[in-house]
Amino acid sequence: MLTELSGSRTAPVREVERSKALLRYAEGRSIADIQRQLGVSRPAIYKGIDKALAAGVQVGLKDAFHRPGEPEILADAVIRVVLDNHSAHISKETMAYLATRPGRFEYVHTPKTGSWLNLIECAFSKMARTFLRHIRVSSKAELKQRILQGIAEFNQTPVPFRWKKFDSGLA
Repeated sequence: MLTELSGSRTAPVREVERSKALLRYAEGRSIADIQRQLGVSRPAIYKGIDKALAAGVQVGLKDAFHRPGEPEILADAVIRVVLDNHSAHISKETMAYLATRPGRFEYVHTPKTGSWLNLIECAFSKMARTFLRHIRVSSKAELKQRILQGIAEFNQTPVPFRWKKFDSGLA
């Protein structure tokens, strides 16, 4: 089954890679050798082999279902939503709904000449140029902590976004 799966062109790529790694491991090859041959990270190889040895080959080939933690939105936190001036965003129905939840949502409408993507691109650019520049982290949790800390620092001294007219030169 592993030999057939390792040559498959229709099976998920991860399962094909894991089957190749398991076959090579069964042949007695070293993890470093398997890594060089397959171009897969050592931790991924170890994880696949450990799962296969502990729970069987079928389980070792499959991805474990992962659901991140439930989102945390506090009842007293104001949620800011950036919207363009689409008719659905400024309709009477939308405004009536917002009136039923005073102080919960704050809608920020972009100017007609702007795009909400400009705002997001500028935020990611600033993150990359400041607190994410030249960093090394040892875990995903540390990266998340650094990003949240950087965003908290941005929020301590907010700078209003200034929309600029953009001429694409296509006219």
